[in-house]
Amino acid sequence: YSLIKSNVILFLGVASLIILFIRQYLYKTYSFKDPIVISSLLFLILILLSQFFSSIPNISNSGMIDRFESSWVWISYILIFLCVYGENWSDKALLKMKYAFLASTAILGIIGVFQYLGFDPVFNNLTKPFITSFKMNGIDFNADYSINYKVIVQTLYHYNYVGFYLSLSIPFILTFILHEKNRVIQLSMVLLLALSVFNLL
Repeated sequence: YSLIKSNVILFLGVASLIILFIRQYLYKTYSFKDPIVISSLLFLILILLSQFFSSIPNISNSGMIDRFESSWVWISYILIFLCVYGENWSDKALLKMKYAFLASTAILGIIGVFQYLGFDPVFNNLTKPFITSFKMNGIDFNADYSINYKVIVQTLYHYNYVGFYLSLSIPFILTFILHEKNRVIQLSMVLLLALSVFNLL
């Protein structure tokens, strides 16, 4: 699963790089006087330097055996960020992004509840062929690892990552609740907040 996720991020990073070149060539979207652009490029250069001077190049290029978060994945994150940063965000687009964020948080929260109850809809033997290498299909191992421990990992591989994600998400949800005027939507956000707190605890 971690390997496939890293490959998806690498694919999105390459796609973002192509979009960045097109935007800069056709529209001059990015200014090299922009502190956000400068700091992002500086971070990218530091990652490349750390990769070049790494004492263990294999880990730098491919990541750890259980995570695969290589330096190329980090570079892809920066490229994706710059691609999003250069987007011309209208109020309508921001509203769509807001509801997409809330919907994804709700889906992750529901997955977490199922994991706590002992059924993992993501990591199980039925989904094993889709979240692991196809070479492992014939290997006898149990993918239902969270069932025995009732561990909430959502789709983030480890419960620490769930804590990081929800610690960042809950303040946004609280802000949306305070600014929402539609009572039905506001109540649904309160339920989402309760779901997120349950997953966090």
